[in-house]
Amino acid sequence: PITDVHNNQRDGITRHAINRGKVSYEPNTLAAGCPFQVMVKDGGFASHNQRVDGQKIRNRSKSFVDHYSQAKLFYNSQTLYEQKHIINALTFELSKVQTIAIRERVISLLSSINKDLAKKVGDNLGIKVTKLKSLVNQSVPADANPNDYQSQEFEMTLKKSPQLSMADTIKDTIKTRQIAFLIATGVDAKAVNNLSKKLKAGGAVVHLIASSMAPVVADDKSILVPGHSLLSTGSVCFDAVYIAPGKKSIDSLKKEAAAILFVNEAYKHCKTIGFGAQAESFQEATNINMELEKDHAVLFESNAGFAKDFIMSVANHRIWDLEESRNNPA
Repeated sequence: PITDVHNNQRDGITRHAINRGKVSYEPNTLAAGCPFQVMVKDGGFASHNQRVDGQKIRNRSKSFVDHYSQAKLFYNSQTLYEQKHIINALTFELSKVQTIAIRERVISLLSSINKDLAKKVGDNLGIKVTKLKSLVNQSVPADANPNDYQSQEFEMTLKKSPQLSMADTIKDTIKTRQIAFLIATGVDAKAVNNLSKKLKAGGAVVHLIASSMAPVVADDKSILVPGHSLLSTGSVCFDAVYIAPGKKSIDSLKKEAAAILFVNEAYKHCKTIGFGAQAESFQEATNINMELEKDHAVLFESNAGFAKDFIMSVANHRIWDLEESRNNPA
C-alpha cells in the first residue's frame, strides 16, 4: 500500500517486522482501541467504482510449475561449508523418517536441485538416487490433466547471489548478541564487570549463569545474582561463552559436569569461547582441541587484547568453516 497499514497484526507466516507493545489486535481495550480506522474524508481507503466486463477464469500461471529454481539459486549461493551444513541437516531430518519410500522420494526431489547434494544425502542414508516413476506433483485440480502440473526445469538467469549466504553478511556489530558468563563462588568481580561493561556498550546482552539461582559471593565479597542456572538453560540459547576468572570459581566450575557440557556444546556449535585468567585448567577438562591453529574463536584472557578480540569474534557470530574440524577432532 501507498500508506502503511498499522492494525497490530503480527507474527504471521512470512511477516518479518518486529512489533513493539503488548497489543496484538484491533479493536482493543488495552490501547484504548488504537489504532483507529481512517475515514475517507481524512485520507482513508475507498473503493473505486469501475465497471468490468469479460469472462472470469481460474487457472494457474505456467510459472507455477517452476518448483526448483529458487532452491537451486539458494544452494548454489552457499559456501562449501554452508552446503555441508545443509547436507548434514537434511541427513539428520530424513534419518527420522521411518518410511523408506518417503526418503527415496525426497532424495529424488533433491536431485532436481543439485545432483551432488542428492548423492551425498543419499549416501549418508544408504539410498541410491533414482528417478521417480510416478508423477512428482500430486497437487492437481480434480478435473485437470496431471501432466500439465508437473515440475519443469527452467534456465536460471541468475546462477548465484552472495546475499543468500550467511558467510557474506555484514559482521561488524555485537548488538543483541547473548553472552553467557559462567560464574561460581569466588569469581573475579572486577573482571566480570569490566568485560560486561564493554559488551553492553556494544549492544550485547550479558547473562550470569551459575550452578544454581542462589546469589554468588565474588572475591571482593560483592553479590552477583545469576539470571540462569546450569540446570535450567543450555548453550544453544547463547551466542558466546565467557568462563569468568577466579581460582576458587574455576575450581568449582570444572567439577560441574553441566558446566563442562555447556562449553563443549558451545564449541561444537562453532561459537566464540573466552577463558578468563586461570581458566586453563577448565579448558583442559573440555573437548576443545587446542591444536586447531586456525580456531580464532577460542580466546584466553591471559593474552593481550583479549576484550577487543573477544568482541570482534562475537561480531563474526559463528565460525562455520571450522564446524567439521571442531566436531571431528584429530
